[in-house]
Amino acid sequence: VPAGTEVGYRFAGETRLVYAAGDGTREFADAPLGDLVVIARAPGYAEATQPLRLLAGVAMEVILHLVPAAE
Repeated sequence: VPAGTEVGYRFAGETRLVYAAGDGTREFADAPLGDLVVIARAPGYAEATQPLRLLAGVAMEVILHLVPAAE
C-alpha cells in the first residue's frame, strides 16, 4: 500500500476521504445508502474509482487497484 493512501466515497457532490489502514483497508459503517462512488488515491498514483449502489442490510466489499500516474 503506497504511503499516504486515502480511501473513501463521493456522495451527493461531497467527498469523504480518510487514510487507509496499513493493509490498505477501511470500513465505512456510516456510508450513506444509495448511489455513490468509492475512491482510493495516493501521491504519485492515478485515482481509482468504482460506482456502487449501497443497499440497507447488505454488506459490500470493493477492491480498488492503484496504478502509477502517467507522467
